[in-house]
Amino acid sequence: MLKQAHIKISIHLTPKPKASVRLGKFGAFNPSNRGMKATREIALQQMNDVNPLEGPLLVIVHFKIPAALSLPNWKRVKMHTKQHMKKPDADNLEKFLNDSLNGVVWKDDAQVSWLIRNKSITHDTTGSTDVHIISIPDENLTYKEIFELALIYVDD
Repeated sequence: MLKQAHIKISIHLTPKPKASVRLGKFGAFNPSNRGMKATREIALQQMNDVNPLEGPLLVIVHFKIPAALSLPNWKRVKMHTKQHMKKPDADNLEKFLNDSLNGVVWKDDAQVSWLIRNKSITHDTTGSTDVHIISIPDENLTYKEIFELALIYVDD
């Protein structure tokens, strides 16, 4: 299988879920806008003047959620890399990320045809998100071919 275009972005901000738009006295308010803007700026810095990818994409995402700061450090270290199974839900984290990267990494998040995601705990006080974006051929690929393609690029 030929190597495809690949972009890796590391966003060193604690992952946030997409919040619902709220109606207030002065109209609609999107509480996610500020965080999405910060995420977009970090992605732009790491894109190095590369145009947004086109065509179908395979996206591999690893959300690293910080352990509670109220825990003693030894417990935080012990929890490092364990699977995160509480809120925020991975799909809401994904919605936030997808909307943040629209027009920066890809033209539209509808291009994401394959997605592999993980959510784990980190002992760091700030979480992060690692994203691998791989352009894939516009043809039918088997699960095996997709996972082989993912293994070419993901080393961590």
